[in-house]
Amino acid sequence: PGYQSPYFQLSVSFSLSMADPKWEANLVPVVHKVTESISVSGPPLDKLVAKRLISMDNRERIDRAGIESDKATELFKILCRGKPGTFDAFCAVLNETGQQHLVKLMQGK
Repeated sequence: PGYQSPYFQLSVSFSLSMADPKWEANLVPVVHKVTESISVSGPPLDKLVAKRLISMDNRERIDRAGIESDKATELFKILCRGKPGTFDAFCAVLNETGQQHLVKLMQGK
């Protein structure tokens, strides 16, 4: 198999378990960079709830996670258990909240 972009790997991972070794081996470096830079609180979480990508219970769990990078990690764990199309909808939320640079990072650009 040829090279697969982090964007592709991350989108596939949203249907995999966080415990899957592929997640740790291929995606942790990209996710680590995103979790250090992402703004999760406020409008992004509001939009994720409105789009039914996360529940209010999940939002509360994310809010309790502590610092922003911990919230981002919790969000990724939740999104990885999402339905098909979750990744694209998540990228749309990032674009809508002025975080296009993170979408580009996940696309390997």
